[in-house]
Amino acid sequence: MSTITDAATRDPSGPDHAGRPIVAALGDDNRHDLGVGPTVLRHLRGRGLNVTFVDSDAGDPAQVEVSRGTDPVIVVDPIRAEPCHPGRVHRLVMSRPDGAGSLIVFAVETGDVADGAGLSPAVAAAARRVADAIAAEIGSAQSPGPDIATRRSLLRGNDRS
Repeated sequence: MSTITDAATRDPSGPDHAGRPIVAALGDDNRHDLGVGPTVLRHLRGRGLNVTFVDSDAGDPAQVEVSRGTDPVIVVDPIRAEPCHPGRVHRLVMSRPDGAGSLIVFAVETGDVADGAGLSPAVAAAARRVADAIAAEIGSAQSPGPDIATRRSLLRGNDRS
């Protein structure tokens, strides 16, 4: 199930979405640390960003395709890594296959993914850092803002990558 919010229309290809950056969050609030994506969106709402938010179940990343014609597209994705460092953030930037700009992925390492609500302390802290970094990314895309070093410093914490 995917939900598109914070726009006058719920049609992501409509005129009110044209050219607006998209922030897509994958995750599941009912599986502890897998809720990091939706948590990041909650941190971003109300900051006055001119973006479209897409909240999508971790098993349904297809909604990111609604991004045609927008730049950047930012995805928050909970990941499992071995060895596991819950709360570690990996920022990946790549060109989109449609040639319409960049895809920025904030992959957040998770720990506890059992059934239940609430993030572990390390992943909750990472969600706040990622929201701040995304706000800086969007702010710099919409107007002059923090330089890349400042944006990357927002991701530090227990990030060692």
